[in-house]
Amino acid sequence: MRKLLLVKLFLCANPYLIVFFPMLQANGLSSSEILSAISIGTIVMIAGDGMTSYFVDKFGPKRPVIAASFIQALTILLLSVCSTYELLILFEILMGLSFPAIYGADSKWLKMLAPSDNNREKLNQNIFWVSQLVSAVLGCLLLHFPVFLCIFNALLYMIGAFLCLKLEDAAPRSGSARYSMQSHSFKLTGSWKSIFIYGFLMGSVAISSWFLQAESSKYTHSLYLFSFLQIAGSVLSLTGSLIKANIQKIWIGLALSSILLYPVFGLSGWSYGIWLAIGIGLLARGAIGVLSRNKVLGALDSSGPVATINFFLGGWAKVVQALLLLGLSSFK
Repeated sequence: MRKLLLVKLFLCANPYLIVFFPMLQANGLSSSEILSAISIGTIVMIAGDGMTSYFVDKFGPKRPVIAASFIQALTILLLSVCSTYELLILFEILMGLSFPAIYGADSKWLKMLAPSDNNREKLNQNIFWVSQLVSAVLGCLLLHFPVFLCIFNALLYMIGAFLCLKLEDAAPRSGSARYSMQSHSFKLTGSWKSIFIYGFLMGSVAISSWFLQAESSKYTHSLYLFSFLQIAGSVLSLTGSLIKANIQKIWIGLALSSILLYPVFGLSGWSYGIWLAIGIGLLARGAIGVLSRNKVLGALDSSGPVATINFFLGGWAKVVQALLLLGLSSFK
């Protein structure tokens, strides 16, 4: 299991996001153009999620993840020369089709490697946020070298792909009845109601990361302040994933309140209010991620359609995220 978590640490690393807004704005793109492209990329990611989830459940996670990792590496290199809206759309499309591979594949692998560990998804999400924290630190250290940072990030994805070669694959049992979407395990743990509710919450809090990038880009003139904001954002989400997430009503309330606060403070022009909304969203995001996967994927085993069910959860979350980004960007 340690090898898998190490792979996830590399493949979920995205220090390039720290320079994403500043670099693109320096290349002449506006904040609204960037948010618009992100929304399109989020929708494309649903198709990528569905495609990779099918391959992961049908053939095992190893080959799809390795292939997607190399595509991600090449796509990050494209970002380093991105100077037009059209190129940014191309970047978002390629990243959207390849990036989701590790999500769903990680849960399927964990169920094979640690079937009796009830804390595996919590640990899985904790590793994700540790990866985000490390990414924030690396991104801030290399803030003034955006092209090198993109190359470095591409190298991380390639290392992750090579580490995958050492992992045992987790292919589904041939002809297993549990592979069917109508299986008993899916009816038990992946009800459409749970997917709808938790997917909506995941998408709602996911926008906080993009608003963090957009707001932080205003402070790139001050390396220390910019770095503090980026690292603090990762710490908040990591904290949320570490806190016991059994008080669901509190986290659901925080997630919903963060959505309402964006337009309220956006219209009022109170910048501190925007940061309050971002902070609440980031804290809730860490907990909601653990809650959602435990609720929807909890009782499935590695032979079941883990990645496919995770696709429905994550796909709906991405639809919500894209719609909210399009709607709330008008308040900025």
